[in-house]
This record gives sequence, C-alpha cells and structure tokens, in this order.
Amino acid sequence: MPLLRFTKRQRVTKRSEYDMVHHNGRQTGSAYFRAFALPGDREMPARLGISVSRSFKNATDRNRLKRRIREIFRLHQQELVKGQLIVVIVKPSSADLDYQEMEQEILRLFMKLNLVMVLRGNS
Repeated sequence: MPLLRFTKRQRVTKRSEYDMVHHNGRQTGSAYFRAFALPGDREMPARLGISVSRSFKNATDRNRLKRRIREIFRLHQQELVKGQLIVVIVKPSSADLDYQEMEQEILRLFMKLNLVMVLRGNS
C-alpha cells in the first residue's frame, strides 16, 4: 500500500483559488456539507480546501471537523480524479456526525461530483 500523505501541494491555500472553485466549479450539497469541484492540471494530485465558519461553535470543534475531513481525503486520495480542486464547506449540522457518517457523506458528495475513479473492493 502506498504511503498516503496530505502535503501542502494537495491543499487549496489561496483565497483566489477558493473563489475560483466557488464561482466556476460544479457544486452539490447535503444537510451537512456543500462541496465544489473544478478541474485543474491533470498532472497534479487532487487538492482539497475546507471552509468552516468562525460562528461554528468553538475552535476545538472547527479544528476537529477539519482534521476529520483531511483524514477522509488522505485515505481516499488514490480513488479521486487527478487535478481536481475540491472545496468542502462545513454546515453547523455536521457537528453531530461521527467519523463513519462523515466519511460516507463526504464520499457521497465526491461521487455526485464525479470525483471518484475507483471504489474500494471493486477492483
């Protein structure tokens, strides 16, 4: 199994990139998250940006949610289409999700955006 990391190269870091994905990308949502995707350089890995409002509970909860989403992305990065810029916006209702429910919800959004190349167990 390859070493799965989440490096700076795999992050959407600039405000201009967030804006570009938000305004030009495909979008889908659920009761817990809103996700946007925009095709980019197919030579680069998929890149992830996460947005959680500061009005969302407290910093500990915001950071826990971001860590979980980054972990879900890290574990499933080999299944994602290369070159995609992905932005996930967290809704306050997601605070009640456990890790498995969050993972299912994020992967469902990725599938709706046609970001998943291969599903685990189907090879």
